[in-house]
Amino acid sequence: PAVQVWDTATGKIVRSMAGIKSKQFGYGIYSVSFSHDGRLLAGMAKEGLYIWDVSTGERLRLFPVPQPEHEQFWHAPVRGCAFSPKENIVAVPTGAGEIYFVDAEAQVDGQWQLAIAKGHDGAIASVAWQRDGSHLVSGGSDSTILLWKVRRTATH
Repeated sequence: PAVQVWDTATGKIVRSMAGIKSKQFGYGIYSVSFSHDGRLLAGMAKEGLYIWDVSTGERLRLFPVPQPEHEQFWHAPVRGCAFSPKENIVAVPTGAGEIYFVDAEAQVDGQWQLAIAKGHDGAIASVAWQRDGSHLVSGGSDSTILLWKVRRTATH
């Protein structure tokens, strides 16, 4: 499985990003999001959040996103990640009802979880940012839609 970037004018593939290489499973990438400046691409898979360099197709990092125990042996969770419209921060919904705010340019062994928000009583299926980056909306399997005010610290 891979992510392909297409030229909409010509209909040709511009770049192919390496996907998951697993002998046992091959679930693929379930959602993607471009960074605000178009340099990075985020993709959600069972293994976690992948980040690619769009210009080279190189996979830069994989951030493991914890899954609830009941999801670990089934199909890959279908969740939509979303880059902030202003920064290289990705909102990553989880099966535990949390949203991870991830610094897409952090090293995996560094501080990559900037914040974690909890509000749903089950898996979150999708997230979307307001155009100015001040709010995030999330939709969950608990039949709720939550609107989050996003506040920045002095460093982010």
